[in-house]
Parts: sequence; structure tokens; C-alpha cells
Amino acid sequence: MTMEYSYNAEANIVYGTPSGTLTVMEVLAYFQEVFQDEKVAPRFIEVINFNDVEDFAFRVGNDNDPGGWPAATAPESVAVHPDEGINGSDRVVLIWPDGVIQHTWLQVTMLPTLHTGLNTADVFYFGNAIGETGNSTTDAMVTSVDEIAARHNPQVFTLAELANPYDFNRDGRVTAVDQILARHNIHAFDALQLIDLSAPVPALAPLAPPSAVPAARVEEESTAADFTSTDWSFHFDALLSGSEDQDDERPIEEVVDHLLATLPE
Repeated sequence: MTMEYSYNAEANIVYGTPSGTLTVMEVLAYFQEVFQDEKVAPRFIEVINFNDVEDFAFRVGNDNDPGGWPAATAPESVAVHPDEGINGSDRVVLIWPDGVIQHTWLQVTMLPTLHTGLNTADVFYFGNAIGETGNSTTDAMVTSVDEIAARHNPQVFTLAELANPYDFNRDGRVTAVDQILARHNIHAFDALQLIDLSAPVPALAPLAPPSAVPAARVEEESTAADFTSTDWSFHFDALLSGSEDQDDERPIEEVVDHLLATLPE
């Protein structure tokens, strides 16, 4: 597996993004490459994007009790795009296969894990009502009114804006295709509910602190590198040359934390 990185010189931040599951050796090789990069200034801030779906929890439902909603299908991909969010924040993109989540609410919870760095869960809600034009402030019913609205607001020769309420399939056009989508997704009595979230939702349990996270393998006498030493470069050389245990299976988070903690002041 590989570990790629990008560098934001203005903020002095290195963003590392792994591909697949990394061994300790591969993490060490990554850090050595970063430290030897002349473009990276000393005392940089390291951010690892693990793109892990386990950093999230997903539920679907259509009532005022999100705590009782069943788990949703997990997304097929999770990607982190550094600096592409609002005010230079990172943008997280979750992608589900087409049609998996329809006519319901999706609750997305970013969990307080080692990867996200959150202290408490951050919860978002997204409603899906195919063919709904937003013609009512009291319901999200999809009826013939929505189909007719799409018919009366065609946009064929110029691109429709992303927020166009009649471009149901978001192809940049308002055509007969959108009218048919509304017709085939009529939902009146079983419409998407305008849910009330005023009641508190049971909190999800946070991840255990790093000291309590068990290693994948525990041995009484380990020959792995002692990362409490301040001479981290010695361990780089030793591990890369094969003179230390290359099968160390400690969690990557633990290795990264120890490496960062031993950087010279």
C-alpha cells in the first residue's frame, strides 16, 4: 500500500492520505519521505486522512424518533478533500450507489474517533423526496402539482442552476424526463415527513482513548522499535534496513502518535 501527501506551505500543514491498510514499515517510510522533502518546512503540522467509513454512523427513517431508526447502507466510498470546504476547511465526500436511499431521511453522524479528532458527535440530516419542487412549507408531498410545475418551467437550451427545483435528476436541464420522474415518484400519504428534531437524540458512545485501544497483537517481549526515544531517526534507519521487527502490528494511530510526540523541539 502507499501513503501520498500534499503540503500547504502557507499553513505549514502536511496532509497524508493512505491507500489501503498500511504496515508500520510503510508509515515509517512515509514519514522519512516527508522529513527529507526540502519543500516542507520544519515543525510542520501533520494531518492523516484515513478515509474510514468507521468514522461515521448512518441511519434512515421518516419519523420524529431518529434514535429508533435502523442503520443505513454504508456508502461505497469516503473521500477527504483538504482545503476544499468553507473557509479552507476539509470537505468530506460520501457516495452511495444510485437509488439506494430514496423517499426517506438520512442521518449522518461523524463520530468522535481518533481519526476525526472530535470530542462529541456531529450530526447532519438529509431528506430525499424525488420530484418534490418545494411548493409547500407544510409538507413534502410529491403530486401532480410538481409534475405540472416541471412542465411549466422547462430549461433546455441553457444550463439549469444547481438549485433549480425542477431539475430533479440534476442533469442541467428541465425536460420531459423530469416530468416523468415526478409522475413515477408520487408520494402523498407516505410522503417524506417534515420531522421535528427538538427532542434530544441518544448520543452515540465515543471511541475509547488511545491508551485503551488494544493492539492487534500483544507479545510479552516485543522487539519492535521503542518510539519513546527522542532519536526517532535511528528507528527509521533500523526498521528500513531490516534490523528491527518488521511485523509490528500495533495500530497505525499509535505509531503516528508516538512518532509525532518524539519530534525534536
